[in-house]
Amino acid sequence: MKKLILSIAFMVMSLVLYAQKTMNSYALQIGHWNSYSETYSWESLKFCDVKFFFQGDIIIANDVAESTYYTYDVIIQDDYSSSWNAFDEQKRKCIVSLVNGEEICFIVIYNDVCYKYFVTFN
Repeated sequence: MKKLILSIAFMVMSLVLYAQKTMNSYALQIGHWNSYSETYSWESLKFCDVKFFFQGDIIIANDVAESTYYTYDVIIQDDYSSSWNAFDEQKRKCIVSLVNGEEICFIVIYNDVCYKYFVTFN
């Protein structure tokens, strides 16, 4: 009986871990919104090593801020990008996007700043 329970627990844990998608970032670019020119002023590209874990409607980052994004509404979803309205762990509204262009990017947009992570999937 004990072996059966352990086997079932192992199967459930394996299914949960398999369903979780993970991305690794290797670079970050921060853009600050310029309301005069209505464009972002981009900082230099910086090396980073942040993992993003997708668990249903929740995206968790292992960054210094322990960022967590709760998505609640799909804005766009097509072959090249997906964007959601979301709020973060501090309950600030934002937009999170996954864009597949020349590079794959995970983007977090607030009112005045944009974080663009260059990522690969595991």
